[in-house]
Amino acid sequence: MTPFAHRLRSARTALGISQGELSARVGYRQSYISAIECGVKLPKDEELVDRTISALKLTDEEGRLLRRAFQQSQRYHFPPTGTPAFAYDVCARLSEVIPKLTPADIRALDEFISLLRRVQPISDVDGVSPSAATANGRSR
Repeated sequence: MTPFAHRLRSARTALGISQGELSARVGYRQSYISAIECGVKLPKDEELVDRTISALKLTDEEGRLLRRAFQQSQRYHFPPTGTPAFAYDVCARLSEVIPKLTPADIRALDEFISLLRRVQPISDVDGVSPSAATANGRSR
């Protein structure tokens, strides 16, 4: 389930509203709301988010959290453009294990990424750090 699916379902059920009632309020089919809450689909844009905030009369904070969950739930192109060829295998292996990660695994991975951000020099224009380029036999 995506962060958006979880937040949408929580907001709806907290108010005791069925998917059918929410779908009528926001102007989307109940099957679409169900697919979103199951994490099968994502809203294409923020229109559903805006309509949900209005229909459920969410507070500013609840609306902010729903918008944040929408952003967190977007699908990413992985690996991103500019990824060096030698990193594709790691990206592929990571894609395989992501669905199986535990909360503890995610925390450890997040700590590792934070560490990389602190110690890694800023990448140059081609997306490869100067130290990585040297390690791979590329000269500047």
